[in-house]
Amino acid sequence: GYYWPHARGNVGSYSQTEHTAPANLTAALSWSWHHPDGQYGTVVTSAPLIDDQKNLYIAGEDGVRKFSVDGKQLWHYAPRGTIATCPSLMSGSLFGNTQNGWVFALDMDTGKEVWAEKKAAVAPGDTGYVEAHDGVVVAGMDSGVGGGAMRVLGLDAKSGATLWEYRPGVQLWNIMPQFTDDDAWVVMDLHGGVHKHALRNASLLWRTNAPARSQGSFSDGGVILGPDGTAYTCSGLEGFGQQGQHGALRAYAAKDGRLLWDRFLEYPCNSWPVVSKDSRSVIVPTGAFVASPAASDLGLLVRYKKMPAAMHNFSLSLGAKELRTYGMAEKTAAVRAFDPLTGEPQWSVELPPYGRLAARGDEEGYLVRQARHRRDQCLPAQFGAPTLSGDGKVYVGRADGLLYAVDGSTGSYQTFDALAGFLHPGTSWAPGLMAVTTCDGLFVWKY
Repeated sequence: GYYWPHARGNVGSYSQTEHTAPANLTAALSWSWHHPDGQYGTVVTSAPLIDDQKNLYIAGEDGVRKFSVDGKQLWHYAPRGTIATCPSLMSGSLFGNTQNGWVFALDMDTGKEVWAEKKAAVAPGDTGYVEAHDGVVVAGMDSGVGGGAMRVLGLDAKSGATLWEYRPGVQLWNIMPQFTDDDAWVVMDLHGGVHKHALRNASLLWRTNAPARSQGSFSDGGVILGPDGTAYTCSGLEGFGQQGQHGALRAYAAKDGRLLWDRFLEYPCNSWPVVSKDSRSVIVPTGAFVASPAASDLGLLVRYKKMPAAMHNFSLSLGAKELRTYGMAEKTAAVRAFDPLTGEPQWSVELPPYGRLAARGDEEGYLVRQARHRRDQCLPAQFGAPTLSGDGKVYVGRADGLLYAVDGSTGSYQTFDALAGFLHPGTSWAPGLMAVTTCDGLFVWKY
């Protein structure tokens, strides 16, 4: 099979790998890619997907690209609309969608369309996932207010024909279907509710709404399945994932969706959990959202009496003092671990507060992107999704532009400077290979 066919790796061992990476990522980097038009030439929206030959596939606003393990671009697929999502690999095809409602399958060898079907007027612009498993493609359509899928389609992977649809009545933000071992998929909604749906027909198997206190909350985090099928969610306790608000880590039973435990998190939860292979820890990065660039913030433009270009330069001149200068709180962050059976705390590693308004690269690239009349910012959450390596380290990208390798046993961490924030997808792995995408590039380690 493929080494890393989904953003979160392989069904049955999501977000885990037996492989390890070099201790010094900066020295060990093999190659990187940015758009030929410059660092801000596109917004990269997917994880690197890795096939059985260690070729890498990434999607971004302007299409899908395939690279050899040595960094040679093998093909580029120009889509029928802009891409905001992360594709997946299955049986020789790559499956993705566009914001104007096309779902497509590409031949992995040639990059040519196997099929493309217009399924909706609009698909959400948040970072969703087109997930394929066992002959079925699951994709979110019909954007809610600001994003989030209001309708989910199951498609025949060979033809693109619609097999079923599910209307949850609530936004499935950053929709990432997780496949179970009993022919079903699980997804989380923006309030933290969990839905389990059949893979081959329109049956909703169970649905558990978030506890009452959280039903007005918003998170763009999600659910991950542990080795035994338990569903672990990272969402908001209340509020909208902002500094000073709190998060929740919850566990739900695989069979019937009943709530097993509910753990208060000091910081908001806007990412995905990861469960260790031995089921001894569930680990989650916690921290508030970052914001849009200052040059796009009407309140700041009025307050400082500046035009966007001047505000942009002022913002960049402030550096890590930006939020303090505006009278706003810095963004705190911690990676935390809990017992998967009970929710009891195990360890916590506090990271340095982040002092800027927007994710790294978003202010820097804002005017360039705007002048091109493309997506003008990446707007990632503070953290991407975490991956657990074979030596127990947690690899996770952050809005400060650093990829962290956190060792919970010692409380220490190493970082790699990737120059830009990270959308949710996270690191991808194969034997002797690790790769990660930022909002604007791809970084690859061969070792």
